[in-house]
Amino acid sequence: MVVGLASRADSHPRWEVPQVQLPAIPAGSVAINRGLAARTEDMQVAYYKGHLPIFTNAQSDLASFWLFTSQLIVQSSATQGQVAAA
Repeated sequence: MVVGLASRADSHPRWEVPQVQLPAIPAGSVAINRGLAARTEDMQVAYYKGHLPIFTNAQSDLASFWLFTSQLIVQSSATQGQVAAA
């Protein structure tokens, strides 16, 4: 797509602006997939959707880890393979 003035044969000229989505994940994070990441800091694991934190749990809290990763899989936000690889 070219940025600038574009014209269509049957209407008025219009401006087209490209829409770019950056893979913005916090520094030091491990990517789960293109939109999800996890980062461990001070014995806490924080999960991010883009740059926003969506869940945290203690690193030793396996029940919370299983609950949250199961929700990611059921909601099709991540696959079981992506979670296991991260």
